[in-house]
Amino acid sequence: MRGQTNSTLSIGDDLHKIEYKLSPCCNPIPGDDVFGFITETEGIRIHRVNCPNAVQLMSNFAYRIVKARWKGKDSVEFSPASPSAAPMRWAS
Repeated sequence: MRGQTNSTLSIGDDLHKIEYKLSPCCNPIPGDDVFGFITETEGIRIHRVNCPNAVQLMSNFAYRIVKARWKGKDSVEFSPASPSAAPMRWAS
């Protein structure tokens, strides 16, 4: 994904290896403006952009933020925050 400006990681029923969860601190629902936060051990956590933790996460961990949007009723679509974003790595 590095260096590709239009690359998108689509998350849904057809992709089971990437773990993502809706964050309990802001309880995002379909239709909310959201972003993804890449955790060290739990895959991607989905937060609302107006989450109480959003400013702290974006300020201190900008390199772990991915753009996200609702793809459908129960799935989220991700794209890198910038072309120079670090590649995603997942713990086994």
